[in-house]
Amino acid sequence: MGLRDLSVLVMVYASIPLALVRPFWGLIVFSWLAYMRPQDIAWAISQQRLSYLVALALLSGLAIAVARRRERLLTLRLQTVLLLALGVWFVITAMTAVETNIGFRWAQLFAKIILISVITTGLVRTRERFEAIILVIAFSLGLLGVKCGLFGVLHGGVQLYQGPGGFMADNNHFALAINMAIPLLVGIAMVQRQKLIRLAAVAMVPFCIMTIFFTFSRGGLVTFAVVTILLVLFSRHRLLAVALVGLSIVSFVVVSSDEILDTYKARAETIRTYEEDTSASNRLRAWEISWWVFNDHPIFGVGPYNFQAVFEDYGGADEKSRVAHNSFLQLLAENGLPAFTLFVALIMVTLWRLERIWLTGEPYWARIYARMMQFSILAYITGGMLLNMAYFDLFYHLVALSVSLEVAVETERGPAWAAARAIHKKDDRWWAQPSTARV
Repeated sequence: MGLRDLSVLVMVYASIPLALVRPFWGLIVFSWLAYMRPQDIAWAISQQRLSYLVALALLSGLAIAVARRRERLLTLRLQTVLLLALGVWFVITAMTAVETNIGFRWAQLFAKIILISVITTGLVRTRERFEAIILVIAFSLGLLGVKCGLFGVLHGGVQLYQGPGGFMADNNHFALAINMAIPLLVGIAMVQRQKLIRLAAVAMVPFCIMTIFFTFSRGGLVTFAVVTILLVLFSRHRLLAVALVGLSIVSFVVVSSDEILDTYKARAETIRTYEEDTSASNRLRAWEISWWVFNDHPIFGVGPYNFQAVFEDYGGADEKSRVAHNSFLQLLAENGLPAFTLFVALIMVTLWRLERIWLTGEPYWARIYARMMQFSILAYITGGMLLNMAYFDLFYHLVALSVSLEVAVETERGPAWAAARAIHKKDDRWWAQPSTARV
């Protein structure tokens, strides 16, 4: 066991008693383990379930804090209701799965994701806590981007065949996560009060961009294009934004060998000529099979991650692509139309609630974070059209943080503003108006 392993173990075990007293810090450490995955970087302790130990301490500390009325278990908003409903439906589809052992294993994992997301809405209710957890998420992924980007620079360009682990174990999934982190880093650079943190966020972005290229992920490249367009259109300093992206691309070209550049160019070219690409045709075939599976199992689906269990019945034993390669079709095939409906509703409601924060005008920091979280979710939607990422924990955490952002804004504005807003909402209810007021 090396120094890195010991360092990670010391930090994790030292956080357990802290989480019992201050459950919010347990949430911080859990998020660090989930998104930076230091246990995988340390190698020798990669099989230890450190996140479960922290989660147990977090839940125990939260139970004590709630009993003493020092913390809240959750904040009930429309996003929270949809999260809970989706979690319940996943448990139901696990019970009706073709292979229930697989279904329950993945339903258990998804239940953990929903649980952490829901308690986030209760624990994160101030600007300080909101910015702290956004900082942990964005910097955890950003540091992974720096690590891989710097590794590629020092080796004359590389092709990353896999990610750090967990839901980011695949290179395509890793590229999506980095794409989702870039808007969050931009938001931090725009509104953080500490100059050093702002500069660190800006410095991470070019390395994250190079890491996306080094994954050789075509879906990652398409998602990056969408993120770039959104950031450039939104920015008041468009030339600076274009210059930052351009510098990152030029750096990738300069540091990469001719062999890496030729390989990348050939792979990127297949986006345009997808009809001739075997991988692309396999994806189209997988989408077709997903639709067939959904038609046969429209309500409950075949169960969480049971698509592979029934694949040969629809695609044949010689088919190579055994996943849906699309998050929306994955939900339809594995969890049925109710899950798909709840998932789409969750996306739309979250984007809408964030847009409301953006349109309020004040405070500035909240508006920026709301917009950047929207861009991060739009990156998830774009990448999810090409990947099996329906259960990606970062998306659900952002949904929960949209609730936290709403509450943090209300907390900062004070009880007088909240009371005035409640009266305004009550007066605006159409069913409470006299009949003569209706047109």
